[in-house]
Amino acid sequence: MIKNIKLLAALITICFFGNKAFSQSDTLVYWNFADSNQIVDHAIAANNSSIIKRQNGFAGTYIYETGVTNKCIRTATWSAGTGTKYWMIGFTSKTGIGTGYSSLKLSSRQKSTDAGPRDFRVEYSLDTLTWYAVAGSDIKSLNDNFISGTISLLNLPAACDTQQNVYLRWVMTSDSNALGTGLATSGYNRMDDILVVGQLYPPPPDTLAPFVTNVLAKTTDTVEVTFNEALNSVSAQNPSNYTFSVHAVCDQSVLIAADKVRLHLSTPLHINVPDTLIVNNIADLSGNVMSSAQKIPVIYMVIDTIVYWGFADSNQVADKGIAVNLTKTFNRQNSFTGAYSYDPGVTDKCLRTSSWATGTGTKYWLAEFSSKTGPDAGYISLKFFSRQKSTNSGPRDFRVDYSFDTITWLPIAGSNIKSLNDNFVSGTINGLSLPSACDKKDKVFLRWVMTSDSNAQGTGLATTGYNRIDDVLVCGLYSPDNIPPIIMSVKTVLCNKVKIVYNELVDPVSALDTANYSFKSGKIDSIAQFGLTHDTVWVYIKGTFTPGVTDTIFIKNIADTAGNKMTGTKAFGITCSMAGIQENDGSANTISVYPNPFNDNVSVMVNTLTETTPIEILIYNTLGKLIWRSLKGLGVMSQSIDLSGFNAGLYYMVININDVAARIEKLVKTN
Repeated sequence: MIKNIKLLAALITICFFGNKAFSQSDTLVYWNFADSNQIVDHAIAANNSSIIKRQNGFAGTYIYETGVTNKCIRTATWSAGTGTKYWMIGFTSKTGIGTGYSSLKLSSRQKSTDAGPRDFRVEYSLDTLTWYAVAGSDIKSLNDNFISGTISLLNLPAACDTQQNVYLRWVMTSDSNALGTGLATSGYNRMDDILVVGQLYPPPPDTLAPFVTNVLAKTTDTVEVTFNEALNSVSAQNPSNYTFSVHAVCDQSVLIAADKVRLHLSTPLHINVPDTLIVNNIADLSGNVMSSAQKIPVIYMVIDTIVYWGFADSNQVADKGIAVNLTKTFNRQNSFTGAYSYDPGVTDKCLRTSSWATGTGTKYWLAEFSSKTGPDAGYISLKFFSRQKSTNSGPRDFRVDYSFDTITWLPIAGSNIKSLNDNFVSGTINGLSLPSACDKKDKVFLRWVMTSDSNAQGTGLATTGYNRIDDVLVCGLYSPDNIPPIIMSVKTVLCNKVKIVYNELVDPVSALDTANYSFKSGKIDSIAQFGLTHDTVWVYIKGTFTPGVTDTIFIKNIADTAGNKMTGTKAFGITCSMAGIQENDGSANTISVYPNPFNDNVSVMVNTLTETTPIEILIYNTLGKLIWRSLKGLGVMSQSIDLSGFNAGLYYMVININDVAARIEKLVKTN
């Protein structure tokens, strides 16, 4: 495994929920405004008449519009409202004397139009007279999406537990609008998905067995298993209660927290290969034992940082990545002559430029990287991340394209960025998959290209408008070489030896084994590997070849240095010339292959020395399967080959002249 910086963690986490987690009966109140009114939509019986409203004295109108899960509620009239204007709900968390709900949590979604209020805070009260702030509830810089104003399962104070009356209000904390200027009375604020949940108090007797909620592979030989409750230590620390169905073997289990067990594996997980953990016979502190086994998929996955620009050094050079990418730079299009500036970003700094006017399809950010580390090794399952934002006069719409030559560009599905504004939320791409054509490639180019000449406000675009980009990351799974070696050329030299050239380094044991080579004539003497590259082998024969007489060499079982072995036997015709030297590589012939890389069609022109020389063209995929073959021609051949029906990737063209492989050409199909 290549050792390099891991920017992303290495694991897949599997979560499960059962009947001890929050259920519908734990919902105290929930508004999603499905009925276009202020009355709660789901609640315990005591809260069925709860409503949401504005502060006393509000004389405006409640309007219902499309929300996140159903509808949302909207009002205006927020100007001059700091500390006095708010949304409010009321409910009970009590069910009887000394009983009710505890551990209350709050969720809600909120957004404002540009002219609407920007800043809020949630407060609670037990009488609507004295209000207290809920820790962590400040909502800053609301804008016109429900992301910036989301509260997710925020803990309410213990003072709210088992109370006859609990009131919550979302109160304005400034008179600024969403754009940071003065607040107009016409500006809107919307609320949606208001939820309060809790747990019954006192809790009912525990009669349910424990279950696994999370499995985390920390390393290949360490797995942590989290349960929904505290465990009996004897059953939890019995390694026979943890088995794997595919490969791994557990030899030790240690209780490292009341509800968490760490497993040590004597036979570890394979990297990037899923296994299944089977958990059984675990008991909780009340003596409830699992009645059946629970099966949980688990995988140790290494995700490597291929290249990352965080602009920490205020330059365009990559900050992290595999060695080949550490000198790669992040740029604008070639015609750009403006300045690059560096501003505070999300994690460190960000890169900023202007000069975006009239740039639809022609102005863009550009990144280059390699996903290849060897002849057939490199990174697969590539994903990329980026953050982008524009000032009000900066460009609004972008799309990410990929290319292998900066000439032909193809769009990446799901990469359209619409309605950029001056925060990094609206322009975030989070782990979008790159096409498989980008796997194990010497060069991959990405561009964030403008798709309209509108600015962030939806009007004309000025040349002074800024766009900023930050945290550009490409990561992937390392995939070793899994393709057998391919024979690139076979030549006779001085009529007493054969030179064989492979496309990559070959394993010396198999390459120098005489059992892997044979001749139709039976001639063979010894094998010798040639050169420091270990991709060339010389086969010495007994005596000499008869000049002008064609023989055949058979080659089999050759492996590369990664252990990938050729399948089947490869046969090559060889002829020694009357002059005593014959290199059957077509060096005396004219051969032209173009374009390469290509999209759908590739052309080949072959012109031999004599008009009666047979010519044949064959094309193989990387697994050695023949996918296209020409009819034999004589002397001259000009052919346009349509490969539009095949996937993008690497192919090999073999040009046989006089029934001998005269040239082998690597072909790259881009789409």
